[in-house]
Amino acid sequence: MTFNGTANSEQTIRYLATVIDVISPKTGKVLKVETLVSYAKKIHAGEIEGCKEEEFNWLG
Repeated sequence: MTFNGTANSEQTIRYLATVIDVISPKTGKVLKVETLVSYAKKIHAGEIEGCKEEEFNWLG
């Protein structure tokens, strides 16, 4: 599997969620895959304040 930025970020998140759990630091609960995909889409769209897609260029 190769991470290719926005082109396959949803696929990458779905794959990774099958092998790891992402824990919310606020609640301590495992985040659902759909929540993670939604966050990624909002980051790509610039909708999350203080979190810009270009800050994640180190991923690939």
